[in-house]
Amino acid sequence: MLDNHVHFLLRTGLTPVSNFMSRLLTGYVGWFNRKYKRHGQLFQNRYKSILCFWAHRKLGMTTIEIARRLNISQPTASRSSIRGGQIEKENRFELIA
Repeated sequence: MLDNHVHFLLRTGLTPVSNFMSRLLTGYVGWFNRKYKRHGQLFQNRYKSILCFWAHRKLGMTTIEIARRLNISQPTASRSSIRGGQIEKENRFELIA
């Protein structure tokens, strides 16, 4: 068992997954920064990159559709999809639909 990560299986209903992740990560970053006496960003939209990659490559959504659903620009969705692929490869993730 690895104790340095966590897996979530979410059923969001009417609440977008981005709202849940934003609240979760904001709380964690605040705790982490206080604990280690630091400040600033800890994550840089890693979950969004993985989500964009999964939606684009595995579900066949266009980056325009992804951008509209996540309320981001199409170029951001495209870059995030590419970054998500890099994260998948670097960490040997297996993203399944």
